[in-house]
Amino acid sequence: MATTNSADFSPAGRLARYRAMADHARREAMRTSGEARDSYLFIAAQWERLAELAQEQKAPSTTFG
Repeated sequence: MATTNSADFSPAGRLARYRAMADHARREAMRTSGEARDSYLFIAAQWERLAELAQEQKAPSTTFG
């Protein structure tokens, strides 16, 4: 998954990429156990958090000032 795509630079592209990376980490977690599994799940959570932050940045602000 080390390819670079110009769509990755758009907000929607980054959001999709973060979610794909989280899904990939969760799939890898299912293939292993112990500390490696815990690490993959931690990484998946971090990618999900990045996706949440990217989603918040995409949403228009509803507050003024």
